Amino acid sequence: MSKLTPKSLSQFDKAPSLLVGIGCQRGISRQALEAALHEALGQVDACLQDVVALATLDARAGESAITTLASERDWTVHAYPGEALAGVVVPRPSERLRQLMGTASVAEAAAILASGAGQGRMILEKYPYRGADGGHVTVAVVDLKPSCVIQ
Repeated sequence: MSKLTPKSLSQFDKAPSLLVGIGCQRGISRQALEAALHEALGQVDACLQDVVALATLDARAGESAITTLASERDWTVHAYPGEALAGVVVPRPSERLRQLMGTASVAEAAAILASGAGQGRMILEKYPYRGADGGHVTVAVVDLKPSCVIQ
């Protein structure tokens, strides 16, 4: 019986499966958001075509950059109130964010909640980005595919 290695499995695994958590400032530009996504996804050898959904704070879900990009790419946007995000244990909490927003995480916590409270696998923890226009975006990426190994 032959073993399937991760490389041989990849030929069967081309469906998009990434959920991206986003934390950002109000009024974030489309350019800053897209650049942040490209850079963050590049850290895990992925691209926009691998994304199926976004997750964020409910107060940011209506930002034009988020709604426009999600609409163009046919992505679902999951939005959560700060209270829900505050209850999620995250890999890299921020005390400063907790003081400002009442939650220690937006990107990581939203991604974890949207993935079914940990059913996915976080492949990129909080990744901060600052755009050329000064826009701040934080990205976290969860892979929604279940991990399985055939031996």
